[in-house]
Amino acid sequence: IYKRERAFVMPQLYTRVLEAVRAKRQQAADTDATSRVESMIVSSSKLAQELTQEIDDLNADECQTILRTLHDLGDILWYEDHVNGAFEDVVVLDPTVVLDIVREVVNHNHQHAVGDAYNALRDHGEMKHALLITFPLWKALSDKNEDLVLRFKRLLRYFNLAYPAGNDEMAVTS
Repeated sequence: IYKRERAFVMPQLYTRVLEAVRAKRQQAADTDATSRVESMIVSSSKLAQELTQEIDDLNADECQTILRTLHDLGDILWYEDHVNGAFEDVVVLDPTVVLDIVREVVNHNHQHAVGDAYNALRDHGEMKHALLITFPLWKALSDKNEDLVLRFKRLLRYFNLAYPAGNDEMAVTS
């Protein structure tokens, strides 16, 4: 739905940054989970540095502003002021990666899976860490940086999709 007060013409510099992000997405298309996590979940400072080097006339402050705008538009995900700061330095260049990470947890296919960990999931709603990191994207997060697993667990909690078992704080292995 078009609303005049919400529409704007995207400045050329914004468009060039968006094109650079889309090019990075295209490079990661049809890659395995590890490559996808490695290339689509990046440090905000590293991304800003790369973009300012790639794009003429883009300085660091403008880059930060543009990245915030792209987050607001849904082109990237950068929860810098949310999730208790867990994502202030992490940008997800392809929002579908987050959807796929969530989909590995919230998945009807677990209903028919066999094993004690799946039984605990079905019977008690308890997702054991050992089971979680068997899923391809969660394993890739763990391989890239164990801290990313905790950050994404906190993101699931932020979206009210997961809660810590037995206490008020999530841990990497909980």
